[in-house]
Amino acid sequence: RADAAERATVVAALEGMDEWGWDVFRLREASARRELQVLGWHIFIFRWRLDVKLGLERRVLRRFLRFVETLYLDCDYHNSTHATDVLQTVHYMLYTGGGSKYLNDLQIFALLVSAMVHDIAHDGFNNAFHKNCLSDRALLYNDQSIQENFHIWTVFEGMASDCRCNILRSLSLQEFREVRRMIVTMVLSTDMSKHFVLCKDFKTLLEAKGNDPEAWMEEGPRDTFMCFVLHTCDISGQSKPKSLALAWTVRNFAEFFRQGDMEKAWGLPVSPQCDRSTTVVSSAQIGFIKFVVRPAFESLAQMLPLVALVCLPELERNFSHWLLREDCATSLRSKPGLGSSSGLAATVDRDGAAGRPGG
Repeated sequence: RADAAERATVVAALEGMDEWGWDVFRLREASARRELQVLGWHIFIFRWRLDVKLGLERRVLRRFLRFVETLYLDCDYHNSTHATDVLQTVHYMLYTGGGSKYLNDLQIFALLVSAMVHDIAHDGFNNAFHKNCLSDRALLYNDQSIQENFHIWTVFEGMASDCRCNILRSLSLQEFREVRRMIVTMVLSTDMSKHFVLCKDFKTLLEAKGNDPEAWMEEGPRDTFMCFVLHTCDISGQSKPKSLALAWTVRNFAEFFRQGDMEKAWGLPVSPQCDRSTTVVSSAQIGFIKFVVRPAFESLAQMLPLVALVCLPELERNFSHWLLREDCATSLRSKPGLGSSSGLAATVDRDGAAGRPGG
């Protein structure tokens, strides 16, 4: 039957979901663009058994997953596929990488939920764009972590408006307050303007506490660890196998250049890496790996040794690949249709690219 064949295709696409090189795009196709619902269900139920451990209602989880995926917009990069990828990457760090030994079940739950919702309703424009054009979001959040605050508000307002999709409703009041506090803290930490402060704080804690789980039991250090895991997974595209890194590059720069085109049209300052007429993709990616991604992964590897064995080698291969590539700025400057990545894809496939600057 067709249904049985479709299920078999989805099951096949889920194979390897505990591994670093798992392909989210394969699940996107197999699930008819319901990848966040499918992976979320399997991670929550079959890997972490959170329905049993925390008393989560399965029917509410289904509604919650549908609610979250529906609210992701059809952006080139900040869409439900990116959220699914970050969810799987966080899952890898906790499940395969051993990060779960530093957390209890409630904290694991909060981290996984944060991964799913961290970019919900993202419109494809960064905080600088919203600030410069005085958007409703910028006015509402006083220019402070505009998108991140909006993501948090969106998910909690949605759950408050419809208890049928409120995944937190089975928790005690104390547990709810703690989970909400952790989600707010973690999603706010994905603001790239906080990157270097977060890295510094995590490195200071590493030097003081090492990798003994008992030393990370206090709320402050544990929060920093969870924030750092989520943020590192959010910027992990450069550290994935090359085929995945290239795919994310196409999507990210399509979104960047769309913003740059809009900024020019509106007479706004053009954000870094968003001007298709001047951006040199190879230089941007080399700098992003060297100054942002590599230091973050090297720090996380001190707590999770598998990061050094699996993730960093992939990152270095992509870095070397970039160093050997000729700059492809000229061909990347051709203007595709608004929101289209077709003009980028041919160049990336030919010249090679990996990851994204700034996120």
